[in-house]
Amino acid sequence: MKSIANKIERDWRQLLAHCFPKILLNILPYFACQNQEDSEIALKREKAHKVYDMLKDENCLGKQLMDNLIHSNLPEIVVEVLMTLHEPVNIKPGEESALTRFTGDLDPIPNPPHFPSYVIKATLDYISGCHKTKSKSLVAVLSKNPESFQRILFAICKQLSGTSNVYQKHRNLMIYHFFVTLLLKEIKDGLGGAWAFVLRDVIYTIIHHISNRPLLLKGVSLRSFLLCCDLLSRVCHTAVTCCKDALGSHLHVIIGTLIPIVGEQPEAQEEVLALLKYLVVDNKDNENLSQAIKHLDPFPDHPMFKELRTTQQKIKYNRGKFSLLEEINHFLSFDISDALPITRLEGLNDLRKQLETHKDQMKDLMKASQENPKDCIIVKLMACLLQLSKTAVNSTDTVLEAVGSCLGEIGPINFSTTALQHSKSSSYYSAVDLFEDRELQCTFIMLSLINNALIDHCIEVRSAAAACLKNILATKTGHTFWEMYKSKADTMLIYLHPFRVSKKKLLEVSVNVREKPLEDLNNTNLWIPQSRSHDIWIKALTCALLDGGGVKSEVLQFLKPLCEVQTDFCQTVLPYLIHDILLHDSNQSGQALLSTNIQGFFTTCCKFAKAPSRSSTPVNSDPDSETLVCGSLDKISRRAMLAVVDYLRQQKRCV
Repeated sequence: MKSIANKIERDWRQLLAHCFPKILLNILPYFACQNQEDSEIALKREKAHKVYDMLKDENCLGKQLMDNLIHSNLPEIVVEVLMTLHEPVNIKPGEESALTRFTGDLDPIPNPPHFPSYVIKATLDYISGCHKTKSKSLVAVLSKNPESFQRILFAICKQLSGTSNVYQKHRNLMIYHFFVTLLLKEIKDGLGGAWAFVLRDVIYTIIHHISNRPLLLKGVSLRSFLLCCDLLSRVCHTAVTCCKDALGSHLHVIIGTLIPIVGEQPEAQEEVLALLKYLVVDNKDNENLSQAIKHLDPFPDHPMFKELRTTQQKIKYNRGKFSLLEEINHFLSFDISDALPITRLEGLNDLRKQLETHKDQMKDLMKASQENPKDCIIVKLMACLLQLSKTAVNSTDTVLEAVGSCLGEIGPINFSTTALQHSKSSSYYSAVDLFEDRELQCTFIMLSLINNALIDHCIEVRSAAAACLKNILATKTGHTFWEMYKSKADTMLIYLHPFRVSKKKLLEVSVNVREKPLEDLNNTNLWIPQSRSHDIWIKALTCALLDGGGVKSEVLQFLKPLCEVQTDFCQTVLPYLIHDILLHDSNQSGQALLSTNIQGFFTTCCKFAKAPSRSSTPVNSDPDSETLVCGSLDKISRRAMLAVVDYLRQQKRCV
């Protein structure tokens, strides 16, 4: 260790402390297996004791520093222990676990060290026993710092997404199943306030894995799929029993994900149908779930779903049949995650039937749309359908076909400029209603967006969202928002609880002042896409604005991690960044700079938009000009900049 430290020019004790979680990994499991009589294990246990005694020596780390390192690195130590889990096929009687049925004869043995689940459980119990607290389990110890659950779950998910090897992915899923099962056993105690975050995070992690299943399930991929179904069933049963109405807000996504499986995967059909019947039929009289069941999309009109369909419709139509307007409002009542358009398939199919059946009522709604297009339900439905088609482009053709069928039933409508106003998210209107202060409105909108990013299918987005959240909630603005908003009947703060910092840490946090001059933004290449794709361009632009020194908002300054990885977030944030720069532009230099460059963007778009129509014009021989055309004509980029202009026009000007 000293030799390596010298080579990389680091203090050897610091290097040892940095590697401490991995070092303990080779010690603690052998301490926990004191009763095993295996000679090889006994030899390794003796060696582990010697290493531990050496580390404890004051000439090395010393006991005090080791205790501090164990306390501060507990989540990392737990992750290291968990990642050694390997459940063997030929397990001894009495050592079986919930994971045994998901093992396979061909599962490769990982690199040492690796241990069966009962050793991992014993090791985690040993770690909790080392803490000088009254807590009886490791989960109870971790509950004292709720962020630990997020860090551990994220670390396992990162390993899951970081491998394409199906066997390694399956082993990581088994690790995830093992740890989540430990959490479910104690979720009734609150997990230090992190229970809602954990419940939602686990549900969406499983849903994303189920949704991304291969078309042909066999061997290890089938076992991984069945493991996900088993874990989802455990989560749902625990949530219904211990978490009151918490499952209701996730029921639509769960049901919508499971329905297609019944017909596609015969091996999992019985298990999935059992879970569906538990959620809908067995809990039809459950006051915590009945409202969520009422707002579900209908089940398919198929014999396998007969009981489910009848039960759901009985709850939905308990006061009589719906008119077409009520059916459309029912369809629009659920704001589905953009990442999961497939969960709306049955709702789209039913909506098409309703539109087809009630042509007479459709005429009345179309007439109303011409009289008052701004508040017309048909325009809202069209916007919803178009958004669904946009998000479904990269997922499945079945959703696109269903959307197309609905649009076909609606037919052409006479849009107006009133109806085509730039749409705002529901969080924008909620922010205006809740707060008068502009900074608090902005905080609410940003936290709502980040809260949604926490359940994104992309692990990089979830990581960036967590980083943004922790920093924002550590600002004075974040703290003020929390204190003012905590009395509202909203679940958002419950999900964000693990990222909240203590008041002591809050006082230590200071917003970094960017020293780069605003003039760095005066770069044509930054404002015009040129040969870059829209994704690359808008990420570069938003990050440059954040680095430019003109953004002063405490909340906005901490958005860069998410701006680096999520295009949609950049598009939403861009108007707020530019507005904040203008608000703090004391000498109006920023106003001139932004106006010039935004005008240049549209000038470039208009200039090259005319070029294709001149058929007699010879082919442009300038390759740079040609790439500029391709980039600058990106419709998505133009919409993003138009949204900036639209937003700025609606803001009050500072006198």
